[in-house]
Amino acid sequence: MSNCTVKTTSGERCKARAITGSKCCFMHTPGNAQKAGMVGGRRRAIFNPDQLQQFSPPKNPSALLDVVATTIVDVRQGRMDPKAGNTIAVLAGVCHQLTRSATLEERVGALERKKG
Repeated sequence: MSNCTVKTTSGERCKARAITGSKCCFMHTPGNAQKAGMVGGRRRAIFNPDQLQQFSPPKNPSALLDVVATTIVDVRQGRMDPKAGNTIAVLAGVCHQLTRSATLEERVGALERKKG
């Protein structure tokens, strides 16, 4: 398989692999870059924060579960961009770990006060 034969705007040859049976990569095949951009534009147009349910910051695992469950539904129904959903999932994981740490600190503090 050979590399794309198109020269980039910097004057260097494109380093992407050519499509089988073509001299160009996917992005340099006429019309493909425009089609890919249009698909990306439609995907990004889905996300409208005004249509999403508003939450106060989750203070416990139950409230965090509500946020994550609602996010899953919003992504699956196309109301939220999957990248935004992924960001919320990562942040929910961090929030969960911090909640567990804070709870553990409170329990250890209570035991220390009881003992001492």
